[in-house]
Amino acid sequence: MKRILIIDDDADVRTTISDALAEEYEVIEAANGADGIAQFDARNPDLVICDVIMPDVDGLEAVRYICGHAPQTPVILVSGGGRIGAADYLRVGAALGARKCLAKPMEIRELREAVTALLGAESK
Repeated sequence: MKRILIIDDDADVRTTISDALAEEYEVIEAANGADGIAQFDARNPDLVICDVIMPDVDGLEAVRYICGHAPQTPVILVSGGGRIGAADYLRVGAALGARKCLAKPMEIRELREAVTALLGAESK
């Protein structure tokens, strides 16, 4: 079973994404970028879903680390924006190596389709 790491400081968002993916994938959760990087190193996930705006280590720093250490691991970056618009954060995330960027709020169907496309049909 493929392993997915969800990095988001919003517990409700983590739970929603986890619930949507848990039947098909092993899901690991991290509440911030620092914990996400630690979980990434310890658990070697097949895919990462990462929010941008978080305390401590933000999502862009986490994406930079993950893509720098394991460029083969696909990252889906999600953002609802902050001081600048979500599109600006997502554009930076794509430049850092995120393979798919989604603006919040997003449809779970859209996220599931992105996960399937990045992991391939054999992951089911």
